[in-house]
Amino acid sequence: MRRDTSILQHITIQINEESIPAVITRKRIRNLYLRIQEDSTLTISAPLYMPKAQIEAFLKEKQVWIVKASHHARQKQAKESAGENGTVLWLGQAYPVKVIPAEREAVMINDGYFCFMTNDPSGSHLSEMYEKFARKQMKMYLEKERIQWDQRICDAHHLPHPAMTIRSMRSRWGSCTPARNHISMNVRLMHYPYECLQYVLLHEYVHLLVPGHPARFYQTVATYMPDWKAASDKLK
Repeated sequence: MRRDTSILQHITIQINEESIPAVITRKRIRNLYLRIQEDSTLTISAPLYMPKAQIEAFLKEKQVWIVKASHHARQKQAKESAGENGTVLWLGQAYPVKVIPAEREAVMINDGYFCFMTNDPSGSHLSEMYEKFARKQMKMYLEKERIQWDQRICDAHHLPHPAMTIRSMRSRWGSCTPARNHISMNVRLMHYPYECLQYVLLHEYVHLLVPGHPARFYQTVATYMPDWKAASDKLK
């Protein structure tokens, strides 16, 4: 939830028939570096003034490694989403997984089970279904929860309502870039109790008022959510 001060470029790399999300970060370095995050996003660290064509040539040279590493990350994520022991953690509650053969795919919570209706029970496919379902549900929750903060924070301080993106992130639960008036929320919050999502959303809105995390930042958070610490502790 730290403030994102990096200048990032989000792209999609096409390798054969596979689309791989990627993020290019320009830094004061001399060489190019690649890394596959655990959410299968490719991160590229590049020198500030390296030509785009040189970056593209480097990626083309590393195609085999990129595909292999991306597949490995997706398989690992599938185990986390569907659970090694056949459970899904959803809004703080563990549900046993049930895969129901069906031509028309759907995901639902029914009769105490987290149900995947599909004819493809592979871990990677269940992970993709879970991700799509989680993003859809989270978008609905955020649209509901943001109403009060658009009014109480943005309108009250004459600020425009921020754009909002749902992402899968490893190192933070959310991020705010006031210069771009943009908030990102981590889809992995759907594993945790609902109040955690509420807290992180407020946390990022408060960054529109207070940069960084000085004492004044948490004092401001507390004026809107007195019990914010209890929700924050559940994310540790």
